[in-house]
Amino acid sequence: MKTLRIIPLLLSSAVFDNVVMVSQPPDLLKLTDVNRDGKFGEADGDTKEVFLTGFNGLNHDHSLHSVTGSPDGKWVFNQGNNGGMFTDKAGKTFRFGGPYVHEPFSKYVVDVKKIADEKSDDGFSYNAGAAFRIHPDGTGTEVIGGGFRNSYEQITDSFGFVFQNDNDDPPACRVTHMIEHGNAGYFSRDGKRDWRADKRPGQDTPTAQWRQDDPGTMPAGDVYGGGSPTGIGFYENGALPDGFNGTLLSCEPGKNVIFSYQPEPDGAGFKLERHDFVTTNPEKEFRGSDFVGGIPSWSGFHKLKEGGAANYGAVEKILGDALP
Repeated sequence: MKTLRIIPLLLSSAVFDNVVMVSQPPDLLKLTDVNRDGKFGEADGDTKEVFLTGFNGLNHDHSLHSVTGSPDGKWVFNQGNNGGMFTDKAGKTFRFGGPYVHEPFSKYVVDVKKIADEKSDDGFSYNAGAAFRIHPDGTGTEVIGGGFRNSYEQITDSFGFVFQNDNDDPPACRVTHMIEHGNAGYFSRDGKRDWRADKRPGQDTPTAQWRQDDPGTMPAGDVYGGGSPTGIGFYENGALPDGFNGTLLSCEPGKNVIFSYQPEPDGAGFKLERHDFVTTNPEKEFRGSDFVGGIPSWSGFHKLKEGGAANYGAVEKILGDALP
């Protein structure tokens, strides 16, 4: 009899100087290249530690996603609506529950139904999915938003505004400005029900799914229908023509496109008018999955291509004039 070995998936990685953060539920791992030789080897004095633990969703995409930087020096990370519970290095515990359970297809380490509506140590209760801001030493954790379905990534611009995209269940994917401490509305306020249980007669799906008729819910932003949004980035300036300065970019592999927006202040949030930044052929052999800004002379995105039975990935550069 053959033994089947299941290798846990790495869902994301991020590099900050000589530190690599790896998302591998139930853990968020911190790898430090102590001797700065560009290689990781514990025999050479490099270190690996469990930075945080308690995230549901081993080998599940509604789980622990990317880590990004913020202008205040903190790191931003997020967890999908598998939920979880973790304690930071200062000893503060954060709980984010809800009714979504996908066992036995994935491993859960926390009973999210039990902790739904339970207060975290900061005195507030939060729904999964949620986004967090934390110091690189693992202290100073704050919840910056919750009530998502399965947002893969948040991006913070130079002014500290946070943007994200979020996946759909029915066709209601969206790109939005995340109001600080905002509730996206996918679950009820007490975390006991999803949006379907509270849909009112006459409401369309996007309005009901993101609870746009309910008080205390942040604006839905650009709701564009079916898809599978993944990475998100913010291009400030320096590489592309001036008309692209201040561009929000959202990768939508399900629609064969990277969307672009020029966020305009609108009340407490931003108006987001959608454009196609990059798209390709009608055979849909392009799957833009993430966007990052590089050195001033270029920006880049990661793509996946589907060709027959073979899939492969590549990193593409968008070149501009180098700054003097």
